Formats: sequence, structure tokens, C-alpha cells
Amino acid sequence: MSAVESRTPEQVRAAAGVGMTLALHASADPDHPALLTPHGDRTFGELNANVNRLVRYLRGQGLQAGDALALVCSNRPEFAEVYYACLRAGLRITPVNWHLTGEEMGYIVDDCEAKAVVAAPQGPKVLVAQSECQLNRQRRIKPQIKARIAAGERVVRERFGVDADTCTGDHSCIRLSGCPSLSIKPNPDPLRTDPVATVLDSCVGCGVCGEVSHAAVLCPSFYKARIVTNPTAWDRVAERMRNAVIGWFQKRDAKARARFAF
Repeated sequence: MSAVESRTPEQVRAAAGVGMTLALHASADPDHPALLTPHGDRTFGELNANVNRLVRYLRGQGLQAGDALALVCSNRPEFAEVYYACLRAGLRITPVNWHLTGEEMGYIVDDCEAKAVVAAPQGPKVLVAQSECQLNRQRRIKPQIKARIAAGERVVRERFGVDADTCTGDHSCIRLSGCPSLSIKPNPDPLRTDPVATVLDSCVGCGVCGEVSHAAVLCPSFYKARIVTNPTAWDRVAERMRNAVIGWFQKRDAKARARFAF
């Protein structure tokens, strides 16, 4: 009796639920052919070992259960290896037709929110995203934030802005980051004609524009604001205290300027 046949139906279903059915076959007869293809053969033992290696690699790259993976592969043994690795690791797999154009593939990869892309023309090659696309992130968290606000929870969002009085009009921030939320507006200073940078309401608070500018020692005009929805009593008290302190300094500065005014 084989190792698979010796197990109860409940044990087999439990193994299938965590992607371990292949391991049962590998333990029963590791040298039995599992795949016979023009691109290479695999025994159950070889297939299971390759799946384990791929699972360890994906987990080592930070992928967790529930994350998405896109697979671009023809009818090759690697397709089965990646498929079983995703079952075992709890990943969501989206097969992408390898006949599509690059633009079409990119649309599918973006739409399925893949954190890794596997292409297997001659052995699997894995591309793992090191950071989450802000567009995908907003798609994911906006419904969550909306639900929390509707439930009356305290929600803190970050927004970035540009101090028009400090902005030099160099616009290096726009050239370097390429953020669609960065634009320009007329300079509020009548003695300066160059337009200043501004952050539109579409800003999602990723911070890339400010980080790039500060890292390049280009611009000190970026600031970060925290928007609190459903503030607590302490938030309201702290806000009044901040306004009082800032207002005192502003009035003192205005008086000093008035003494030297023509």
C-alpha cells in the first residue's frame, strides 16, 4: 500500500488544503515520473524538492500568505513548480498568457496587485517588488479607511505640502520624483515671477517627493502635515495649545515687522 493510500480521506483533504498533496506522492514514490514534457521531465521527488526551494526563496524575499504572484510561462515543468509553490505558500497566483504584449502583461500584473512576477523561459526567474505601488496601496487601504471613519475611529492621514515662501522655484522636486501630485502655481510674492511648486489634493502621503529633495540637498520647503479624522478630546486640547503658541509667536513677529515698516 502506498503512502497516499494508507492515509485517511480527512488526512488527504487536510494536505490538499495546505498544498502538500504533492509531498504525499513524493514520499510514496519519489522516483515515479510526475511530468514528461519536451522541456524536461520531473519525478515526484524532484518536483517536490523544487517546490520547497521556491517556497523558501519567496518567503525569504518577504512574500506572505495572501500576497499575489503573477506567472508568465508556457507549458513547461516550471509552471507546475510555481503553481504548487503558491499553493504551499498560500499565495494568490495569476497566470499571464506569454503571447501577450508587454503592455498587456503589465496591465494584468498591476490589476492583480502582484508583489512578485515569475517568468520561466529557461528556468524560473523571480522579480520581487521591493515596495508597494502607491496606486495599488490606495486601492487596498481606501475602503479600510472609509470604513474606520464611518465607525467613528480616530484616523490619521499624512499629507505633504510646499512652503511657498521658502520655495525657490527650482522645481527639482518635480524633475526628480515625477509625482503626478506635484505641480506649480503662481508665486505669492509679487517681487518674484517664477512659479512655485505645490502639492495637489491627490497626494497620498507616500513622501517620495520630500525624501528625494532632501536626499539631494535641494529643497527645504517641503513639510508634512497630519490630518486627524474623528479626533479625541486630547487631540482637540493639543490643537488649541499649538494654535495658542504659534499665534503668540506670529503676533510677536508681526509687531517686530511693524516697527521697521516704512
